[in-house]
Amino acid sequence: MQTQQMIEKRRALLKEIQQTKSKLHHLPYLDGIQRERWDAHSRMENIMSRYGTNKEAWPGHIPAEYNRAKATVESADSKVKAAKDEKAQIDARLEDLQAQFDALCQQISAADLLPMQATVTDLSQKIENLKVLVAEEEGCGAEDGQGNNHPLVQLNKEKEDLLAAIACGESSDEERLADLSQEISKEEELQDNHVNALITSSQKIAGLNRKIKQAEQELALAQRNYLDGLTMFLDQELEKAGGNYVKDAGNLAAAYSKVIALAAILEKCGMTKNVFGTYTRQFKIPSFLLDTCMAHEISDKNGVLFQFDGSDVQEKIDAEIERIGRLGINIPVGVTASL
Repeated sequence: MQTQQMIEKRRALLKEIQQTKSKLHHLPYLDGIQRERWDAHSRMENIMSRYGTNKEAWPGHIPAEYNRAKATVESADSKVKAAKDEKAQIDARLEDLQAQFDALCQQISAADLLPMQATVTDLSQKIENLKVLVAEEEGCGAEDGQGNNHPLVQLNKEKEDLLAAIACGESSDEERLADLSQEISKEEELQDNHVNALITSSQKIAGLNRKIKQAEQELALAQRNYLDGLTMFLDQELEKAGGNYVKDAGNLAAAYSKVIALAAILEKCGMTKNVFGTYTRQFKIPSFLLDTCMAHEISDKNGVLFQFDGSDVQEKIDAEIERIGRLGINIPVGVTASL
């Protein structure tokens, strides 16, 4: 499964997990049903205690009261069972969804993130380019509208006036009339072409805007995928940093213990040297709330990776005596930590 598909699947599963959990809040309130059942059951027991077990000897209204209480108990039992069955189904579904979600927790590397980052950049640039095309097309349409000063109205007016003059006998300029008709035809053709160009431009803008909308939807998804992938990557980097911190803390604790061990050996050999400063005797290394850190905390001290303890230092003293011994130098036996 590709990284992007894995991220989208994780997001879909997380949404379904949240929706499934919300169903738990819509289950019947069992405490109220249980109280109602207890009250009804108590009424049944009181009736049996007061009137005996021979129902045929009960007064006229008592059997009906007993049956109502019994029906309430049976209804409550049915509701409780249905609620528990529904809760069991929801819990089983949640367990299955969580298992699917956990199975998708694969490692994400920088190589996985870079293509997703590039997709976001490419889509952003594509949208900008499309918007530029729309702006250019709208600009051309505006310019055409401002420059569109066809003399068709004037030509029609002149033809109308000439026709009126000819009808009245005031003019017989048939040649001008013919010229006007030709000019009007040409202007009408130009105007039709202009209208068609405007229609085409409008259609082009509409198509470009649809492309922009589609690209924006793709960009929103790409940005979401990249951000989810980035958070997973950073979380993994954080846990990795926690592991390195634990490793360095171990080295620091070893170096700390070595100083004290050597001071104890030096004192045993006749020279006392107090190495503890203002804070070193209370020295401890805190832990972060990270899995890689908490797994190495001191068992009885939550939040602490290392804390000075004389019994721990004794092991380091023995190790230092052995190390120095391998150099051919003998250290008196029985050296203990000076606390």
